Amino acid sequence: MKFVLFLLLVGAVVACRKRQECHRAPPQPTFLKEVGPNARMEYFAILMNKTATIAELNEAVLAWAKRYNVEKQQEEYNNTVTAYAEELKHNVTNLVAELPKALDRFISISQRKDQTIADMMKGLKEMREQEFEVFDVVWKAFNVFKPTYCLHRNHKKPGYSLNLGRLDDDLENGLENEDTSEEFELDGGLAEMHGLGGFSDALKFL
Repeated sequence: MKFVLFLLLVGAVVACRKRQECHRAPPQPTFLKEVGPNARMEYFAILMNKTATIAELNEAVLAWAKRYNVEKQQEEYNNTVTAYAEELKHNVTNLVAELPKALDRFISISQRKDQTIADMMKGLKEMREQEFEVFDVVWKAFNVFKPTYCLHRNHKKPGYSLNLGRLDDDLENGLENEDTSEEFELDGGLAEMHGLGGFSDALKFL
């Protein structure tokens, strides 16, 4: 049974966005509708056991399904989850293979010197609309490797790091104000883009 794998993979599913293709929804344990509230609470209590091994959890769920006469439904659910996990693995494998090309395109757009900030934002927005999955992975990768990134550090401290949430909104909704002197929010305060030597240079600090 692979229900534990399902719990691990749900968080990795790409969320649906406006104007973007939605992926198939993860399988749901519909067999829980066929049992009472106490049985459902018991089922979730099994899944929340953090001290049991995966093998022990599998055995506990199997015993639970037999006890409440939903063994067949639970097995069908496991099979669906297994197929879903394989599909997800296939999609992620393909995405990883596309990352080098996407990174080259991202860098090409962001480091051109013969464009305005608005032009570059438009180019990044168009790239995201065309291939939002690989774009988001590349975008977040820059965030991971920015100088201020540290698992043990408060990220709200001042630093030369662009606010990804703000830029995400800009890329999603387009530039409402194409004035290149528009202020962009930084971690810890506001700074004009001209003060950072241009948006393409600022990307180095993502």
